[in-house]
Amino acid sequence: MKKFLSVLMPLLLIISAMFSLSVFSFAKDPVKPGDVNADGKITISDAKCVLKYAVGLTDLSDAQFSMADVNHNGKVGIEDAKIILRCVVGLQNIPGVEVGSGDVFDDNDGWVDIDNKT
Repeated sequence: MKKFLSVLMPLLLIISAMFSLSVFSFAKDPVKPGDVNADGKITISDAKCVLKYAVGLTDLSDAQFSMADVNHNGKVGIEDAKIILRCVVGLQNIPGVEVGSGDVFDDNDGWVDIDNKT
């Protein structure tokens, strides 16, 4: 019985470590500034959420408010939406998110080609 336990315990430790690593590796990336809808991408949809909030059509949770305030002035408004849109088309970076990082997309999950106006 001691021999069985001496083999079983290390095996259980290895299995639990493997499970922990696999769960950790599939954990969702942290939300980045500008990703208001927390889908892992910064898109026109995020700017739309900000605009709806700015004109009083919707509310934002505390987390959404924090992600929407990309100019860090403590308010969420049209200027924040403008910055998010400029980021989407590759004209401006949001602090913490670099254009070309793979986090910024148009709503078709591809880069907006500003030369062809697509």
